[in-house]
Amino acid sequence: MKHFLFALLTILVANASVSAYAQQKGDKFIGTMYGIGFQKTNLTYKQSGYNTETVQEGDPAFTFLVQPGFHYFVKDNFRIGLDASFMRKHQDGEVLGVSYEVAENSFLLGPTVAKYVQLTDNFYYTIEGGVYFTFASSTNDAGTEYNDQNAMGVSVDVSPLKFEFRPTTHVAFAVSLFEVGFAHMKFRDTGAMDIKSNSFVVNLGVTPSVGVHFYL
Repeated sequence: MKHFLFALLTILVANASVSAYAQQKGDKFIGTMYGIGFQKTNLTYKQSGYNTETVQEGDPAFTFLVQPGFHYFVKDNFRIGLDASFMRKHQDGEVLGVSYEVAENSFLLGPTVAKYVQLTDNFYYTIEGGVYFTFASSTNDAGTEYNDQNAMGVSVDVSPLKFEFRPTTHVAFAVSLFEVGFAHMKFRDTGAMDIKSNSFVVNLGVTPSVGVHFYL
């Protein structure tokens, strides 16, 4: 009898622990995803009768992403939220003896939804998507030439390969490995020329991001 009660108590405590960390209706958290990327590019040309020669050498392009947000579970394993995202890409270099500097910035703000599927205790597979107002700017300073462009539009992003591990009641860790995105942007450059663009992006393990969620 004593062993039976001990086993029953152990099961109840384990179940209580799992349910305490489960993604239940009414749960809410603030969190931030982070991403860092480096890209090194050298441009070479080869002319008949001459050796290959490097004509562009620059520092690696550095990309930084931060995405804070607030999220609320409207039902078990289903949440809605509001995310903001800021990304900056910067690179210095030289082409044919002319120094250049390229900088790109983008800001996104919009609602998101996510569905959770529990894989094991406190470990979840998540599919998440969002629609964002998007603002982007880019500058290219190459010697005597300087280009500056701004763009505004709408983008849609889906993260179908995302995981969350919640080892405690108040802290969870997330990783996103696969992203699909579409953006419709309208550019306006310094020459007052309007340009519209549609872009489609698929990243599979190319620019993964990690984050921390703080449950309230």
